[in-house]
Amino acid sequence: MRNLSFRSKQRLRKLLIAAAITAVVLVAAAICLVVYLERYIVYTADGAHLDFSGTHASDTAPDTLEPLPDAPLEILDGSESSESSGLTRLSGLYVTVDMLSDPDAVLAAVDAQAGQTAVLLDLKSIYGNFYYNTTLTGAGISSAVDAAAVDSLLTQLAGRSDVYRIARIPAFRDSAYALANQACGLPLASGALWMDEENCYWLDPGNELVLSYLSSIVRELRDLGFDEVVFSDFTFPNSANIQYDGDRSTALLEAAARLQANVTADGLVFSLETTDPALAAYATRVYCVTDDGADVADVSSALSSVYSDLPASLVFLTASRDTRFSQYGLLQPAIAETES
Repeated sequence: MRNLSFRSKQRLRKLLIAAAITAVVLVAAAICLVVYLERYIVYTADGAHLDFSGTHASDTAPDTLEPLPDAPLEILDGSESSESSGLTRLSGLYVTVDMLSDPDAVLAAVDAQAGQTAVLLDLKSIYGNFYYNTTLTGAGISSAVDAAAVDSLLTQLAGRSDVYRIARIPAFRDSAYALANQACGLPLASGALWMDEENCYWLDPGNELVLSYLSSIVRELRDLGFDEVVFSDFTFPNSANIQYDGDRSTALLEAAARLQANVTADGLVFSLETTDPALAAYATRVYCVTDDGADVADVSSALSSVYSDLPASLVFLTASRDTRFSQYGLLQPAIAETES
């Protein structure tokens, strides 16, 4: 057997090191490629595949809607809103999913409030998972919080006469339901589901199953002791890549009318997170999330024609101490939010 010379061994060693480095670089590149392409994976009845035809089109706010000329519901004014809610102007706290991780601190914050207090809680992720132990068939529970601890928090709040309970849930932004019921999602021309920049699928506001699903959530929230439900993400994504045959504005307004009727029939107050006057016409209250006090004038001006008693019908969720917010309903964080 021939022995390799020292020079040959050195050359072989260099070749092996170079090969190892090349392999590591290729593996790293492959991992980066997979992570990058993950956002373009879409799902159809035939399975998963890649689609680059606009899955990341920007989700900008739609144009201002015009109210339906034949709206089946009477427009609510502020006096009716305040009477149905039991409060003339909301004052209290909001609780995000991060705050739900510390229910004892939330209860302590509620205890520190004087008099009747409104408490708004986020109870569902935009990806479709619930923050409490829902009994809805096929619904998932989020791993971001301890659902049993949230259940206990809800039970304790439900037993208090000094707390006005508000649940906030995303309306048409729900990846889990869209994947499980793909005919309910917003499609691309290819038939795959359209995805926003946060890798989230959206639901069709004009789909009967979607409205039935949201109504089922409302009934469960009623049974959990809530007084009011706020639908966030109540909009139609403004993307030309979405293949939709109907009129988008009409679908959204009709959904508001249908849900308003269902929620009211279940004995809850129907509210929306919106600044659009046409949608606000169907809501007892509207909620606005902002820390910029300059937004107060713009929002109140936009909604002044909808509500005769705007302070009772407009609620700001803000961590700001700007006194301009105090003219209207005001909910502030139950636990101080820290920057990440």
